[in-house]
Amino acid sequence: MIRIMPPTLPRVVPDRIGDSGTEHMAGSFVPTADSVKHVNAAWGHEIPVPDALRPWVSDVRGVTADADQGVLTHPPEASTALVFRVLDDRHGDLMVVGPRTHARYHRGKHVPFGIRLRIRPSRASLLLGVPVGELVDQAVPLRDLWGAPGDRLAHELAGLGSDHMSVLKRIEAEFLARISLATPGDLSRSDLVQAAIAGLSTSTGARPEPVPAIARRLGISERHLRDLFNGAVGVSPKRFARIDRLRTVLARARTGSWARLAVEAGYYDQSHLTGEFREAMGVPPGSFVTGHLPTPTPCGASRPLGPSGGRRTIPAP
Repeated sequence: MIRIMPPTLPRVVPDRIGDSGTEHMAGSFVPTADSVKHVNAAWGHEIPVPDALRPWVSDVRGVTADADQGVLTHPPEASTALVFRVLDDRHGDLMVVGPRTHARYHRGKHVPFGIRLRIRPSRASLLLGVPVGELVDQAVPLRDLWGAPGDRLAHELAGLGSDHMSVLKRIEAEFLARISLATPGDLSRSDLVQAAIAGLSTSTGARPEPVPAIARRLGISERHLRDLFNGAVGVSPKRFARIDRLRTVLARARTGSWARLAVEAGYYDQSHLTGEFREAMGVPPGSFVTGHLPTPTPCGASRPLGPSGGRRTIPAP
């Protein structure tokens, strides 16, 4: 049995993920090994989610970040986020950050002002107007999805200065306008995905349901459930479950042994946990908690958007 030693655990930045409101590990955190410098940056202070957005947005965070050359780690994430940042050149960018299937490691950067809205996984395609499967492992300028309205919104946000509440209020108005256009069929499909997510998640402490059982309970086929997930969440139900249980392990890593955490998170055993952890995080659990991480990549690496030849950038802020 491998026990987790508290002195070598990653420094965790509290954050909320998922649809249950349960406390989980942040979108980014920094291992505490001597070989890895700390970064005085995080999507740090929580901003209350406006009442009208609570069915759609799981949390809102504001940041003013100072960064050295330390390594930031972004673990796998099933949610999609809208991020507005103002960088050192005072240029504001408005990005859609898709789900992550693997951890990203990169150097921190100075962000004088930023705000992030994490969208509930079942709601992202309704708010953004595109299948989330097109956004997996990428961060995309909103203008690539919305065209001129995305550029116009980014310009308006940049003109609001460093006032998180003003920026949030303008984004809320845009989201509510788009929600008002959703058809009953759109909402019904989104609700089905939401119900399936509740059955797959381990964040409440319950054992996750098998995908076939969830499909039967919802009165749909496994194939239809998978298609709904790929469009609304961006990943399959099984991939969502893998991301969810990995983040459960990361969130509870201070509480005991790997073997016990494996059972609590829904793995078959410790070996199953170790294999999935290595595949998703790039290193085994023991290396991760001692700060032996993969070589960080630049924050602005890019890849083609698709047949149209546009560009998307990764990893997430």
